[in-house]
Amino acid sequence: MKNYRKEEEFVMDFEKIFESYGYEKIRLNTFEKYDTYFANKDIINEGNLLKIMNPKGDLYVLRPDMTLPVVKYFSEQQTQSGKFYYNDSVFRVDKNGLEFNERKQVGIEYLGGENLLSDVEVLDLAIQSLEKLDQNSLLCISNTKFIKEMVNYVTDIEEEKECILEYLYRRSSNLENYLKKIGIEEEKITKLLKLNRLFGNFEKVKKTLYEIAVTDKQKKILKGLETVLKALGKKYPQEKIEIDFSISVALQYYNGLIFKGYISEIRKPILSGGRYDKLVTRFGKDTSALGFCLEIDNYFESIKRERTKIDYLLLYLGLENGFKAMEKAREYRKYGKTVRVLSKEKSGSSEELKEKYSIIQYFSD
Repeated sequence: MKNYRKEEEFVMDFEKIFESYGYEKIRLNTFEKYDTYFANKDIINEGNLLKIMNPKGDLYVLRPDMTLPVVKYFSEQQTQSGKFYYNDSVFRVDKNGLEFNERKQVGIEYLGGENLLSDVEVLDLAIQSLEKLDQNSLLCISNTKFIKEMVNYVTDIEEEKECILEYLYRRSSNLENYLKKIGIEEEKITKLLKLNRLFGNFEKVKKTLYEIAVTDKQKKILKGLETVLKALGKKYPQEKIEIDFSISVALQYYNGLIFKGYISEIRKPILSGGRYDKLVTRFGKDTSALGFCLEIDNYFESIKRERTKIDYLLLYLGLENGFKAMEKAREYRKYGKTVRVLSKEKSGSSEELKEKYSIIQYFSD
């Protein structure tokens, strides 16, 4: 069972940080009209949608993310800017389409800000949020416009573009073979391979990035990124932020800056976000927009696994040996160890036990 009080207290610390930057808490309906998502089906994966019909026969969706509902709310307001934060649940269908999951997210959305200044603020808040979870955190940054400009430079064929992007996002070693197979010029192959292998802080990869850039648009993107990272560099060490063009986002409405955040205890990204100006345009407002969300449930699940780690498993056969095992367990607990005592007959296979417990002791005649 979750300790909701501790979780709420923990999340309140994030809320205090967001409020100190002028963000307003937003509460939205759990149900959204299906028409909203159907109108944007080219950028929303319909397979993730959990649909529900009300008694009148109207089709609704349990929201799969927070950004689109926030943008919809913003579009209905008589203002050109807004700073919102949320602490709410999203609902998604699993990969097999058989079950749905409820996941808690905490995040911000900054709409109508100055592009570079809002980039700095949102990335600053992303790093602060990661550091609250783990001082050894890492923020990885990419830019979808930069990548697509490079791919457009290489080929005009849409099918080939999609394949190249897939190779880049997987940082695949097969990219070179594919490029040669479709007849791409050697100079273009060299540039793409450099992009595919590129990873590190901006100062480390800056020279290579400017060598790769082939269009004025790409060079402008790099200059903007350099300005943002210089501003962040006054507050954070270089190793906190890495350039990584292999990162991708599942939601297709992001355009431009995208980023993901990692902490040491979890292999998957705990934070993700980016710029989504084009999504706001679809709702009738021409303004900048970016934000991020923290997958807060992933963090608490990792903490729970760490806290429930068992130092010793004591297995026994028969009542007398059970008492001996309990006595030994009391002895270990005096030294701060966590101990579980189980009957050998009900403990499962030895292979399963070895995966769960590092030290196993047996008590039998």
